[in-house]
Amino acid sequence: MKPISVLEGKPFGLPPVYWTLRDRRVETAKSPADLGTIDTRVDVDALASLIAETDPLPTQSIFENIHRVPNDSVVTIDASGKSDVQTTQTHIEPLKMTAVEASNELWRLVMQSVERTMLGAKRVAVFTGGGVDSGALLAAAVAVSRGANRSEVGAVALHFGGEGDDRPYMRDLERALGIVAVRINPTDCASGMRSQLDDPRMPMWTPTAPTDFELVRRAAETGADLALSGLGGDDLFDGFPRLLANHFVRHPLDASLRACRLRFSRDVSITRRISSFIVRPLGARIMPRGIRRRRRSAIHLSQWPWAGPRLQAFLEADAAAWRPARVDTPTDRFDYLARGAFLERPLELFDELAHRAGIRLAHPYLEKGLLALMSALPPTLLFHGDRLRGLFRLAARG
Repeated sequence: MKPISVLEGKPFGLPPVYWTLRDRRVETAKSPADLGTIDTRVDVDALASLIAETDPLPTQSIFENIHRVPNDSVVTIDASGKSDVQTTQTHIEPLKMTAVEASNELWRLVMQSVERTMLGAKRVAVFTGGGVDSGALLAAAVAVSRGANRSEVGAVALHFGGEGDDRPYMRDLERALGIVAVRINPTDCASGMRSQLDDPRMPMWTPTAPTDFELVRRAAETGADLALSGLGGDDLFDGFPRLLANHFVRHPLDASLRACRLRFSRDVSITRRISSFIVRPLGARIMPRGIRRRRRSAIHLSQWPWAGPRLQAFLEADAAAWRPARVDTPTDRFDYLARGAFLERPLELFDELAHRAGIRLAHPYLEKGLLALMSALPPTLLFHGDRLRGLFRLAARG
């Protein structure tokens, strides 16, 4: 059938284009809310894929009859609404750099991404709590604002205690950067809960939904026209600890020593490190299909004991088909980060929240050049100084 429309996706890190078919005519918009009606409902299969953290159809959005154009892709649509997706293939060559060279290039790309994102914004709110990723993002935004870009930069911070409490670091950041963050206590999130619970077009699929909603709402209240999030930082800068299992095949002693030496923000036993980084990843590759299915089913049951028959059937199908993602080569790692639903779908929901709050949201760490660099570097280099995010810590220190 002859195509009636060809839509080009945006670069990585930017909100996708959405489309729907009405009267054999394709309509596009920046947000599903701009395409929907009062009867627009959440697509329960898409919601199930969010819960199971599986990859749905490339063009499937979280709303019925509303579709998306994946980033760095071209979608061809015919008159019946059937679509064909052609994704740009990105081949990543491995890079050899020293830790200092890699950290300098990493920070250059972070600054470049933040500066590009902030271009034209009058007031920028950075979501932070004082941790490494979000703190570095705030520092980069402040540095940009004090250069040629004259955007006013502020911070919106979640403020509560618990394991890995970042509040002391937040106070240090405020003093170092000369700013005062807008703080959000957990009780502040209660007011927005009812509107979310009553809205059939906005799924609350994650326990952090109330705080996510409040962050976006409070950023808009400060008068910001742009908000920056550190989405993707954990996945991008932690590295791929399970690749130590690959290293173990050729260099068992070195891989074991590296796993034992890795430092964390909390105390983790040596036995647990060897198990998490070497034994379990190796086992997942050689595990018989039946055992892998039972283990995946057990994980789903422990996480979603309330699941009804339809969700249970979806999770069972996922358990039967699931295999660990390959991250052996630089191209594997790039595809895992750039195309994984575990990042794309939260980004989609964040952008919908921001659109409803009347503010633009950007995620500088998901810029394609950053993804390519972190995928191309030797995985062990990311553990500089025997620390998770060690290379990023070195880059941010500069």
